[in-house]
Amino acid sequence: MSDQIRVNGKLADGSITAKIDGVEYYGFTEIGGYKDAVEEALLYGYNKQRGPRGRTGGIKKPEKITLKGPVSTTREMCAALRAKSTNSKVSGAIFPITINFADAGRVRQDIMYECRVLSINTAPPAADSPDAIMEELEIQPMRITRDGTEL
Repeated sequence: MSDQIRVNGKLADGSITAKIDGVEYYGFTEIGGYKDAVEEALLYGYNKQRGPRGRTGGIKKPEKITLKGPVSTTREMCAALRAKSTNSKVSGAIFPITINFADAGRVRQDIMYECRVLSINTAPPAADSPDAIMEELEIQPMRITRDGTEL
């Protein structure tokens, strides 16, 4: 019997997988804070009240994603990105990521397009800890779809 899977610290019936070029990478334990927002500006007129009369369409701004997993998974994924990159740097590769996770018995799929790895943070465990070495990838997407829909 396998151990119960935890996603973002809570028990889950599935795990987070990242798919890059059709290859799935398993073992991620945490995905933190990915968000996209529209920043709009109000347009003011010269009426008597000087209040806003409209708004702009706005600018979409996706925020960075953090993906945490064991070194075996993150380094294999980074090696695949390095092989794909034209300038042989991990940060130079542009790629999509598909994140699948289970939520209340339903599989959710979020896709981050035109991603780029910005940083890798390695966190060795304490000397007396049986935990594995974990790495956290900071990734910047250009746009995000959640279950096929965009913001």
